[in-house]
Parts: sequence; C-alpha cells; structure tokens
Amino acid sequence: MKTLTPWTAHVAAALFLAACANAPQDAQEATSTPDGAPATPALSSTYTVNPEKSTVLWTGIMLGVKEHHGRLNVKEGSLALVDGKVTGGKVVVDMTTIAPTDSAYTAEQTKEKLVKHLGSPDFFDVSTYPMASAVLKPGADGEPMVELHIRDHAAMVPLRNVQINPQEGGLLEASAELTFNRKEFGVSFDMPMKDLVISNDVTLQVMISALAN
Repeated sequence: MKTLTPWTAHVAAALFLAACANAPQDAQEATSTPDGAPATPALSSTYTVNPEKSTVLWTGIMLGVKEHHGRLNVKEGSLALVDGKVTGGKVVVDMTTIAPTDSAYTAEQTKEKLVKHLGSPDFFDVSTYPMASAVLKPGADGEPMVELHIRDHAAMVPLRNVQINPQEGGLLEASAELTFNRKEFGVSFDMPMKDLVISNDVTLQVMISALAN
C-alpha cells in the first residue's frame, strides 16, 4: 500500500461537522413552572445554512509536534433554535473538497499527494462515501452533542465552545469545536514505523452562516 506522510490519517476524519434538525419556524414550545402553572412559551425558529459562507476546518498532528490543517466545503444544512439555543439540525459536508491550507510540504510530500491519499480507501474513500454529515442532538446533561456520520460509521461526539451570534436581517453566525477519534469511523490507517505515530484525535472547527426561514 502506498503511503504518504504520518499526518494524513487524522486529517482524515476531519471531516465533518455538525448542526441541526428541522423545527417549524417561529413555533412555540409549551413550558410550565414547577407547580404546573403555564409559563411563557419558548420561541422557536429555523435557519437554512448558506454553504458558500460556511466551512469546516480540520487540524491533524503527528507525534504531537507536526501540525497540518485545511478545510472542507459545506454542501447544505439547517439549524433549529429555541430561545436562542441550538436544539437540532444537520450539516452535510462534501468530502471530495478536502483542501490543505498549511505550507509544510516538500517536493516529494506535496499537497496533491496528500489530497489523493486522503481520498483513497485508506482514509475517506470519497468515491464510495462522497458526503459526511453531522446531526445535532441533546446530550444527557442538556449540552449539545453531534452524531457524526463518516464513511459507513456513526458516533456521538460532544460540542465545545458553541457560539450563536444573531445578526441583522435574519442572519445567524454560529461556530463550534469538537474532537473525535478517527478510528471510530473506520479511518484506521497507521504508519508502518512505530515512531511515526498519527494522533487518533482529530479536531474540527465548524463555522456556519445561516438565514432565517
């Protein structure tokens, strides 16, 4: 099997990021006080993701010292909010758009070789699995979780640093971070030499721009 460089593997998982399920626009969710008396209804709204202004950034590390990073294009998505908090939705990522943005390459280890290797069956097998997706779901403690779908695998991953920033004209800017184990998604390529260790953890940053429906 032809290999490229150690850091190619965890870039792999990158992909893919997160967001939310559908809810009726401006719907109101019934709430109540502890004594059962009616409370102020929760205001709900939905947003459609703008793929041209949204992106997923990935970071991969080899031996804890060598870092490479890049981006993936968002294909489509939606977000659902209740009282300003994201409660559901979905984001679909185009795995055929893997694009390194760092400059740590050589004449032998080029960006083109990296992209080709990441798209191979060693990693994302983009000819078979061209899309990855992330579905937002509530966690047991009320914190948002993302169900990632990469290749033919799925796993729940917690979100960190969730930021929701409403703008004028119904625009919404949102971002979040997550870290997942690439091997849980079938991205299990390892370097043949034990000293060339690829981190199993992949860090993603999702940046979404969406418009109210």
